[in-house]
Amino acid sequence: MVACLFVRFECKAAPGAELSGLNPIPISREVLVAASKSQAVPNSKVLDQAWEYYKKWQGTWLASHSKPTAQERNEVVKFTDDLLEQLPRLAKLEKLGSQSIDLARLRKIMVVGSPEFNDAAQTANTQTLKALLLMGFTEHELDIADGVKIARPLILKMLARTPIDPDLYFLYARLSIDAQQNEAAWHAARTAAYLCADPLDTDLEFVGFVASIAAKGQWGAVKKMLREVASNSEQADRVIVKVEKAFQPEVKALFIPSKTP
Repeated sequence: MVACLFVRFECKAAPGAELSGLNPIPISREVLVAASKSQAVPNSKVLDQAWEYYKKWQGTWLASHSKPTAQERNEVVKFTDDLLEQLPRLAKLEKLGSQSIDLARLRKIMVVGSPEFNDAAQTANTQTLKALLLMGFTEHELDIADGVKIARPLILKMLARTPIDPDLYFLYARLSIDAQQNEAAWHAARTAAYLCADPLDTDLEFVGFVASIAAKGQWGAVKKMLREVASNSEQADRVIVKVEKAFQPEVKALFIPSKTP
């Protein structure tokens, strides 16, 4: 079971509330995106390597997906184990487990340059921890038992440490939907969408995938949300066309996005 980390920041009439009503944080998208972009840093080499592994083996369970050789599985396990050895030291340096998410803290983090904003910023250490998190997801994709044991506790601590990194919310949504924690997945997917400055089509398709499971009767609001968070109207149109059939009452399962977050 995946614990639901998020305080319910439902917004009814807050300044800057989005037209869809689906922004889970009572802070305008403009403010969320500005803070998220200001905290973003270029990926380290180790994080790029972890993303490469994850994207390569994501969806391995699909019949059409290539399967890893024994050597390739061993490479994944070795890279993960090398990162895992650094966890105690990095967790201590980054004070993992000592932070929490609440609306008061989040509002302060959204003020670019504030002490709280700086304290929540990504570092070389948090990028290594994020790489370990991705390798936990990669091992999960490969049905390696230790993958979830790594990913589940680490993602909760990382979300508290760097709470405006949209990647983490996309990943939390993925972990939650796999555990059939649909409400938590939907909340996380929406948070990711409103924090993400330049979402890919597949990012928004994944949000639609989660919505079709957790909010199937809200297609009108979901469609508005996709227009609010898309980079442009053309992207919104593409994504809406791709996902709208999944919201028809007779459809019980949605397409699987080619590359979910």
